[in-house]
Amino acid sequence: MTKEQTTPKKQRNSIKNFILIAIVLILIVWIPLLLLNYQATCSGMTMGEVIGRITNKLGGSEKESSVSKNKLTGDKIDFLIPTAIGQKFTEAPLISHLQAVDLDGDGLLDVIDCDAKSNTVNWIRQYPAGVYTESVLASELIAPAHVQAIDFDKDGDLDLMVGVLGMLFPNNDKIGSVVILENDGHANFKKYLVIDKIACVSDVRAGDLDNDGDMDLAVAQFGYDDGETRWIENKGNWKFESHILQNLSGPINVEIVDIDNDGDLDIVSLVSQEWEEIYCYINDGKGNFQPKLMWGSSNQDYGSSGISMCDLDRDGDMDILYTNGDAFDYIPPQGRP
Repeated sequence: MTKEQTTPKKQRNSIKNFILIAIVLILIVWIPLLLLNYQATCSGMTMGEVIGRITNKLGGSEKESSVSKNKLTGDKIDFLIPTAIGQKFTEAPLISHLQAVDLDGDGLLDVIDCDAKSNTVNWIRQYPAGVYTESVLASELIAPAHVQAIDFDKDGDLDLMVGVLGMLFPNNDKIGSVVILENDGHANFKKYLVIDKIACVSDVRAGDLDNDGDMDLAVAQFGYDDGETRWIENKGNWKFESHILQNLSGPINVEIVDIDNDGDLDIVSLVSQEWEEIYCYINDGKGNFQPKLMWGSSNQDYGSSGISMCDLDRDGDMDILYTNGDAFDYIPPQGRP
């Protein structure tokens, strides 16, 4: 074979190699960009914020607090006396949530609870003081997960916002729903279905999110790997319109609070599952929300379990109390700080 014959062959091989290298480089760049774009679309963040979140997690920037091993000693003081309230049972209920509140306005605290075994919302009424009577307020709510007592229709009595999973364990089916139990003022409750056939609802809270004078709803939907966070606009006459804020699996809590002290209500959400992050949706006062990642763990087994809002350091603004540690692991988990 002459030199002239081998040269075109070498050139063809070089071109093939160049094309292969170009394809590999394109895939190396293109696929991560697609993934980043997908994460940005789901979370509502910018590409830069997503990259920053990944960088922080990979770099293990989370500051892990050490827990003192010193045990406190002293005299035992029994100031809390356990007292059984409610109906007696032979088979234990599955209480998924409860709230202590004066539901009937008689000056005595009652207890509202969600029972995920009987699929009911129940009222343990205290009257007279120290005497408790339990009754069912709503049934056929499959695995109710959260209840909030609040005057939704602003008629002077407390209504109940109920988040319904649709099934106790994680499920990808659209079986979740949001239900309002409207109080007629005499502790009789009428059931209104706000929305159904959505990813499993783990929490719902009420507040005027668009400053139009009526109550709207913030909703956390755990789902399984298709969860959502949304707010539901009250259009009047028991008509509602949904607005999706985020498409991430694992939301378990939403809180409605003016986090930035600007006169309107914002939404704080806790996303568990693989994310283990706390988000805040900053309200512009008209129901338009800008997402902000407030905190995230670098440990996917962190086991986020709840948040609550309070001014813990009494400096005039709202802080977030956060608990973690129970991820229901099927395999031995990673170490948790």
